[in-house]
Amino acid sequence: MRTRYPFIALLTAVWVLSEGPWRVASAATIHLLTGASSVPCGVDANVVFISTSVPTPHPAIVGTGAPANPCVVQDDLHQPGKSRCITTTNSSDKEAWFMIQFTLPANATNVALDMLVKVDDNGDVNLNGNYLPGVLCTSSQLVHSIHNAQPSPAYPFVPGVNTLSIHVVNNPNECSLTPILRTGPTDAMNVQFEGDVTYDAAPPGGGLNLGWGDCGGLPASLNETFACDTNVGIHTLVGSFVAPCCVTAMTANEIVMDVQGTGVSLVPWWGMRTGACRASASLVANFDFTAGPFTCYDYWQAGAVGSISEHVPLQNRARIIGVFALPAGSPRITGILEGTEVYSFKANINNARTTGLGACAGCLTGVCIVLNSIKLNQPAGNPNGSKYISSPATRAYVTWQGGASANCYAATPAKNTTWGMLKARYR
Repeated sequence: MRTRYPFIALLTAVWVLSEGPWRVASAATIHLLTGASSVPCGVDANVVFISTSVPTPHPAIVGTGAPANPCVVQDDLHQPGKSRCITTTNSSDKEAWFMIQFTLPANATNVALDMLVKVDDNGDVNLNGNYLPGVLCTSSQLVHSIHNAQPSPAYPFVPGVNTLSIHVVNNPNECSLTPILRTGPTDAMNVQFEGDVTYDAAPPGGGLNLGWGDCGGLPASLNETFACDTNVGIHTLVGSFVAPCCVTAMTANEIVMDVQGTGVSLVPWWGMRTGACRASASLVANFDFTAGPFTCYDYWQAGAVGSISEHVPLQNRARIIGVFALPAGSPRITGILEGTEVYSFKANINNARTTGLGACAGCLTGVCIVLNSIKLNQPAGNPNGSKYISSPATRAYVTWQGGASANCYAATPAKNTTWGMLKARYR
C-alpha cells in the first residue's frame, strides 16, 4: 500500500421521481458497504468485479490488493458501518470495475445517494451506465447533485435494480485513468465505499389512487366539471393501486367505491342501476388501457373481464362494487414489482338523460367519490395470499362539480371492511 493518502470523495446524487401532497410516505434506507465481513481475504457478498483477467462478474475479496500483504483489513473511512477495502482475486490486475446493486420500488420519491469513496490509485463512478463527471484522485473532491422531476434516461436512478459501478485503475500519476502495471509487491489497487440510498415510499401495504381520466392522484384529475347540457359523452374514473409486497400472481381485483352527495338523499342523476333514473347502462366498467393513458402500468393488457355495479343508496350515499379477472391459466398472470402503480379499472359514466324530456335531476350537484379498497386476488395456495389495500397512496378520491364538502374523506370515509361483509350487506 502506498504511504500517500488515497482520495476520499463525497458523492451525492438526488432524483425526485414524483411527489404528491397527500402521500402518506415512509422513509426507507438502503445501506451500501464494502468489506462488511471484515475477514481478510474473505468474499464480499455485496460487491462483484470484472477485470482484464476476470472478464465475468466475480465476488470481490476483502483486502488491499498489494501482493506483499494482499489481505490487510483497513478502515480508512471511519464510518459507523466499518467498511473495508476490497480488491480483485488477481494481484496483477491493473484496472477493475467494482459493482454493487440496490433495488428501488417504482413509487420511490426523493431518492438520494450519499456515499464516501476511497480508491487506490484513481477511478471514476457510473450509475446504471451513466457517467458521473469527474475523476476520483488525490487532488480534488467531487460533489454530484442531480435533480429531475420525471424519469429520464439522462438521469441515473431507475425503478427496480440499480447498479453502481466504480472503475479503479493502478496509476500513481495524478488523476490519470490510464492503467499501468504494478511496480512491486507493495503496489496496491483497491476501492472502499460506504453510504446510504434513502427514499420515501408509499405505506408497506400499498396504496390507492383515483382520478378523472388517469391514475396517480394527479392534481389535474381531482375534479370533473360538466355543464350538464348534453346527453352524449362519457366521464372516465380511473382507479389504480401501488402494489404492496409479494404480489406474485395477481388474478383479479375486487373494488369498493362510495358516492356521496350533500343532501338528505342522493340525487337521481347518480342513480346508475337497474330501476334507477339513469339505469345500469350509465355505469360501465372497462379494463383496456392498451390505447392509453400510459402513466401507470397496464397489467391486464386488455385481457381482463368483469363488471361494475351500483347498489341502492343508503340516504345520500351509494356503494359501487366491481369484480374483474384474468381467465384461469392466462399467461398474463404474473408478478408485480412492489411499489409499481398499476391500472385497476376504468369506470365510464355516460351523460344519458342529463337534459331534455325525461332528464334526471341533480347533474350540477356536487358529489364526492372515494375508492375505499381494492382486493388483489392471487390463486388458492399462493403462499403470499391475496392482498387488501385500503389506504390512499396519493389521493383515493375525486370530486364532481366541486365536491360535496371541503373534505371528501370526511364525507365518504374509507373503512376497513372485508369483502365478505360487503357481500353480506348487499346480498
